[in-house]
Amino acid sequence: MLDKNVTTTVANLQETLEFILGCLADAFNYGKKVHLTPEIHDDYLPGETFRIAVYLGWIPKPPPLKTGIYLGNYVVTQEYYDDFRRSLPWSYEYAQYFRERFDPESIMEWVQPTPDSHFQKFKDLSDLNEEEIAARVGCHEKTLQRLKLPGYRTQVPILKALAEFMNKRCPTEFGTITFHDLMWRQRED
Repeated sequence: MLDKNVTTTVANLQETLEFILGCLADAFNYGKKVHLTPEIHDDYLPGETFRIAVYLGWIPKPPPLKTGIYLGNYVVTQEYYDDFRRSLPWSYEYAQYFRERFDPESIMEWVQPTPDSHFQKFKDLSDLNEEEIAARVGCHEKTLQRLKLPGYRTQVPILKALAEFMNKRCPTEFGTITFHDLMWRQRED
């Protein structure tokens, strides 16, 4: 039976953040919706950990910036980003491990055409570069660069906005594209 009077040892903030990040990584791994990649350890998991910590009040909400680097749902300075990432050495080590050993093509087949091929074709047909497309879609250019990485999961609102923009800009080629077409999906034969 649960004894509500039992006291527990208190972990420091770094240990707590690394624990949360580890739980998120396990959820990814057990869910098997997408394989863990360097980008997930470098970007997504630290960003979600940061978002949770801000939400719970463990870390103050960063001041709003117009330019910078995305950390979770926030735009922060490079210095702020680097400071936070240093507090998660486990994630950095895992990202490095995956950078050295991960080959997404060797472990899975992707539904064709891939988000990368859709996006490249759209860039070619629209005569727009990634920076221009990002501005019209309302996201950061790096988000569109990550979209091209096998297995990367971009936020659904961004994918919906991109699919809508592709529909309007190139209706002949992309008139029926949906955000589902812009998600990396493992082929299930």
